[in-house]
Amino acid sequence: MYKVLVQNCWTAIKNISMEAIIMFSLRVFLSIFITLSILFKSTIGLALAQTPAGGCPTTLYGSVSYTAPVPVTPPPTIPPPVIPPQVCGNMILEVPEQCDDGNILSGDGCSATCLLEGRPPLAFPLQVCGNMILEAPEQCDDGNIVGMDGCSSACTVEMPPPIIPVCGNMILEAPEQCDDGNIVGMDGCSSACTVEMPPPIIPVCGNMILEAPEQCDDGNIFSGDGCSSTCTVEIPPPVYNNDFDNDGVNNSVDNCPSVYNPDQADSNLNGVGNVCDTVSSNHQCGNHVTESPMEQCDDGNTIDGDGCSCTCQIE
Repeated sequence: MYKVLVQNCWTAIKNISMEAIIMFSLRVFLSIFITLSILFKSTIGLALAQTPAGGCPTTLYGSVSYTAPVPVTPPPTIPPPVIPPQVCGNMILEVPEQCDDGNILSGDGCSATCLLEGRPPLAFPLQVCGNMILEAPEQCDDGNIVGMDGCSSACTVEMPPPIIPVCGNMILEAPEQCDDGNIVGMDGCSSACTVEMPPPIIPVCGNMILEAPEQCDDGNIFSGDGCSSTCTVEIPPPVYNNDFDNDGVNNSVDNCPSVYNPDQADSNLNGVGNVCDTVSSNHQCGNHVTESPMEQCDDGNTIDGDGCSCTCQIE
C-alpha cells in the first residue's frame, strides 16, 4: 500500500508545478497521519478488549499478558455478645434489673419490672417487732420481744448490762485488783479482792534466818559465841598476844620477838635474829647478866613465859 502511494506521488511530482507539489505533499502527509491514527486506535481498542477485569496489559502490541489480582481475605466477623433475656421474678439479678425478689408484684420494695421502689406510706403493714424482719424504725429484730438479749422488746439495740464483780470466782472483774479464787485474806489477795501488803516479819532469834533488826543469827540464843542471845554482834574478848612485834611469827619461835623481823634472819646462827643482834654479838642471854642495850632482862635461862623471854626481853 505504501509502495503504491510513493510511486503515485513520484509520478505526480514529475508532471506538476512546484505549487502543485506542495499542495500534493500536504495531502499525502494528512493521509498518512489519518491512517496512522486509525491504526493506533485499533491497536489500543484490541488491547483493552483482551485485558480481563482487574488485570493490567504488559505489552502494548501483539499478545497481551496480565497479572492476576491477589485475593484479599476479609477480617473475621466477631458476633456481638449474646445477652440472655432478662427475666424479672426469677430471684437472679440480671441487667438492667435493680432488684429481683422472686415475684412480679409491686409494692414490696421491688416492682413488677424489678426496679427499686420507694416505700409509700401504705405499701407495707405496720412494723412488727419480733418477726425477724428489720423494719424501720427498728434497730434490730431477733425474732422475740424479750429484752436483755442485746435487742430489746421494742427492737432497739440494748447496751450490755453492767458486769457485777464476784470476788472469788477466779475472774478479774473491775474494780477488783485481784481474784485468787477464794475470799480468804492474808494470802496476798483480800476477801474483798484487793491486793494485800505482805504482813510484817517478826524476827525470831535463833532460827538461822537474818531478819531485821537482827545483826546476826547463829542458830542459837547463847551469848559469848560472837552472836548474843538477842542476835546482836558481840565484841570479842581480849586475846592474849602471842606475837609482840606483829611480824606473823609466834613469840615462842620468833628469834627476835620484840622487833619486827618476819624473815627471822640469824647470820651468826646464835638463835638471835640479826635485828636484835646487830649492836653486840657478845652478849649472851641466860647468863644472869643483863647486857644492854640488847637485853632488857636476864633470868638465867632462855625459856619464855617466865617474865623474861628467851631473848632476854621483858614479857
